[in-house]
Parts: sequence; structure tokens; C-alpha cells
Amino acid sequence: MSGPPDTVRHMRGATGTNTSYRYEWALFTDWCSAVDQTPLPALPVTLAEFLADNPAGDRVQIRRMSAINRAHLDAGYPPPGRSTALRQALDSARAQRRHRRARQFAAAAGALPTVGSSEA
Repeated sequence: MSGPPDTVRHMRGATGTNTSYRYEWALFTDWCSAVDQTPLPALPVTLAEFLADNPAGDRVQIRRMSAINRAHLDAGYPPPGRSTALRQALDSARAQRRHRRARQFAAAAGALPTVGSSEA
């Protein structure tokens, strides 16, 4: 099992070839420093707070969580993003956004003309 310094070097690209999560990991470690939390090992609640403090779209949040999980796995720690409570909270927030978008799309579709032609 490698320790946190190896994981930090790995995420920065100093070792290994997987540098795809470098930005996300740096964002998380910077945030942890700012709020006086430890990035490794991070608790699921720390990850949840990080995601709440750094809002973004679903794909970005999933990528951030994947980066943090990968760093934990590389360092031999359990990934905080696999917590059932955290996943349920994220799924709930995602479902609320989808319902809100569906209502917006339904309203926009209802305002479309139903007669006439687009031909000139």
C-alpha cells in the first residue's frame, strides 16, 4: 500500500501514466486546505461538502467524485464516493434537477405554435 505522497505525485503526473484527474484532484486538495480538512483519507461528508461548495453539472460532479475515489484507491483507502448515503443524496439532487428541467421543457413545448406552417 502506497501512502498519500505517492498518490499526490501520481495525480500530478510525476509517476505513472494516469494524469487525467490532475485538475480535479488539485481542486479538491486546494478546497481541503481552505476548509482545514484532510484530502486523504477523506470522509464521505467531506466529499459531499466539497461537491456542494463547488456546484457544476452532473458530468463534472461525477468526474470530480471519480478523481477523488481514484486517489483514495491508489493510496489504499476506501473511496468516499462509494458511500451509500452520499450516492443517494447525489441521485436525489440529480432527480430534482431532471424534474425541474422536464417542467421547463413541457412549458416551452406548450408555448409552441400548433397551427400554421414554417414555409415561406
